[in-house]
Amino acid sequence: PLKNTLDWLSRPAFASPLRDKPVTSFGATPGPGNPGRALAQVNAYYAAVAAAALPWPTLAVGRVGEVLDDTGALDAKIARRLSAQLEAFVHWIDAVATYREARSTA
Repeated sequence: PLKNTLDWLSRPAFASPLRDKPVTSFGATPGPGNPGRALAQVNAYYAAVAAAALPWPTLAVGRVGEVLDDTGALDAKIARRLSAQLEAFVHWIDAVATYREARSTA
């Protein structure tokens, strides 16, 4: 479903609705692997549609079940990393808006 959604969002060519839009991604997997490769593929997609992907920080969590407590809340370390990414994303949104404004007046 995600791939189909991304394919639909890539149309029309060179005028994607994601063009110059700030985006970020994070991933989690129940297994011992790291979702980093999947995130890299999503980031390559963002580049292809000219979305403004937050370059850093990113969050990729393996064995996600081990970082959740009985209520489903994240452990403190992962919660801090997620919070840092979301805080950076807020600043990224502002930076992209400044860029888009400067580009539109040039």
